[in-house]
Amino acid sequence: MAENKDYIINNTGKGIVNVNEDVLTSIAGVAAMEVEGVGGLTSGSVDITEILGMKANSKGIRLRMDGDFCQLDIFISVKYGTVIPTISKAVQEKIYASVESMTGIRLNSVNVHVTDVLFEKTK
Repeated sequence: MAENKDYIINNTGKGIVNVNEDVLTSIAGVAAMEVEGVGGLTSGSVDITEILGMKANSKGIRLRMDGDFCQLDIFISVKYGTVIPTISKAVQEKIYASVESMTGIRLNSVNVHVTDVLFEKTK
């Protein structure tokens, strides 16, 4: 894997598993895109994540770690006609479940930021 990346340590009781932060953001991105009504990931409007100690590993996903605390922010666009609170909750649940089942790591919070609405193109 790439050098100079942060790893999240998961002690399984039989040893330690190091998971690169990029792995978590990739899993979260794929999980979000599987939710019906998500149009895509967006870059978000603020790009001061490095100053705040956050990682911008994947477009539209910010991961912040502080000791055992792990917070994920995801920036998405939604398709016109979707109910934003419903789709946001579905994205949160999908990310929580996917990250935990694939890595054994529990996220403390998943914050969903809806930054755009996509409209169907008319002919």
